Amino acid sequence: MRTVAAAVVLLLVGGVLAALAPAPAVAGDAGYYGSPPTGSCFDLTLRQAHAASTREAPVDCTRHHTLVVTAVALLPEELDWSSPRSEIVKAVLTVCPPAQAGVIGRNKLQLYRSQYLWYFFTPTNAQKRVGARWFDCLTGVAEDTKLTSLPLNLTPLSNHLPDDVARCVTGDLHSTTCADTHVWRSSWAFYARGRVTEAAVRRAANRTCPAHVTSRRFLFSYEDVPGRRYIVGCYSKTAR
Repeated sequence: MRTVAAAVVLLLVGGVLAALAPAPAVAGDAGYYGSPPTGSCFDLTLRQAHAASTREAPVDCTRHHTLVVTAVALLPEELDWSSPRSEIVKAVLTVCPPAQAGVIGRNKLQLYRSQYLWYFFTPTNAQKRVGARWFDCLTGVAEDTKLTSLPLNLTPLSNHLPDDVARCVTGDLHSTTCADTHVWRSSWAFYARGRVTEAAVRRAANRTCPAHVTSRRFLFSYEDVPGRRYIVGCYSKTAR
């Protein structure tokens, strides 16, 4: 499984701190051989979540789990597992983000202020040899070193996310949940228009963030999105 997440660039006002650069299974269809059901759960580590595939079986969703399957789909007919990775990822992108949005909500600014990430698995090599062409989409909540335990029903996006979902930043500038030890907390996110450059992001942050943070110094980050705009996040300094 691989996480597909946009790069986040974190800066402190006055200086750069760091840069971090559905289809159901069909009985008898070899393309879905070995695929998990949509809605099933896995109890995997962050390292396991970054693997290409897993041999672990789904677990009971009423018990401890760290990932939820939001969709299972087949590769388009024109692709196979020898196709360029960029083409496979492009196909995955048409399914996984919308599938996650259908479960937790579609507000991209609220998503940016959360620690929700999505991942995908492809079949194991043994499954591919018998014709498996599926990929699955999974949603989890990541701290800086682990995936957190998920509730039976995922918390929907909102402007007031609980600490176990909300995005904070550690002293060494790793994103984590606000339930974990942190130094900065996401306070606001907004769209800025134009071409993304360090200077443009800094101007946008300096113009908007001070009205939405609770500390004199603040952190800001950005994520490029399709079109001539990008997301800027504002972070308040915390006492923790």
